[in-house]
Amino acid sequence: MQVFQAMTIWGQPEKMPDEIEKRLTGGWSRNRSRESKLNKSSLSLELYCFHCEEAPNREAADLWLSRDSNQLRVSNIVPSDVSELSYAQYNAILKEFAEEFALPAAQSLGLRIEITKPDVTVDDLLPPDVVQALVDFSTQANKGSRASHPRDKVRWQKFLIGAHQAHSELGSDILGDWLVQQGWPSGAARDLAIEYETGRALLKQYERQPQHA
Repeated sequence: MQVFQAMTIWGQPEKMPDEIEKRLTGGWSRNRSRESKLNKSSLSLELYCFHCEEAPNREAADLWLSRDSNQLRVSNIVPSDVSELSYAQYNAILKEFAEEFALPAAQSLGLRIEITKPDVTVDDLLPPDVVQALVDFSTQANKGSRASHPRDKVRWQKFLIGAHQAHSELGSDILGDWLVQQGWPSGAARDLAIEYETGRALLKQYERQPQHA
C-alpha cells in the first residue's frame, strides 16, 4: 500500500536548514518570510520552509521541516496550485529534496538521515503474532454482519490490544485498505478502521491515568 514517505534527520541538526539552502537549485528556494510568520506563533517547534516551482513531473509546493530537540523532519508538503498531492507526487518531491539537497547536507555535517519506504504492508508495521491475530479475525469473522458475533469481537479485541502493546505505527488508513483487500465491504472496513483508531486512543489514555491500588 502506498503511503506518504517521512524523512527524519538525527543528531544536532540546527545547521541543516542553512546547509540545505546553500545547495538549492532547479527551481527550489527557501521562504524565510513564511518561516518567520509561523515561528512567531509556534511555542515548541522551529519551522523551515523550502519552496519548489512547478516543473515537469513536479507540482509547485512548500516543503516544511520542523526541528524538535535533536531531530529535524519533513512535517508536511503543501501544494501551491492544487488541493492535494497524490502519494506519488508527494513522495517524488520528498525524494528530490532528499537526494539533491538534504542527504549531501547531512553528510557534510555528519548527521544521520532516515527515509521511510513509499510502500508498506501490515507485516512492516506489526509483529508476527499481531499480524496473525489480525489475519485470524479477518478470515474467521462474518464480513456480511460486520463482525457482530461475540467471537468476532474477541478476536478483534485481541488484535487491537496486541497492536497497542507492540506500540505499532499501523495507521487506520492502512488498516482500512488492508481490510478492503481482504474482501471486506468498504463501509465495514471504514467502521473497523475508525473503531481501531478510537480503541488505540482509549488505551493510550487509560495508560496515562494514575492507577490506584
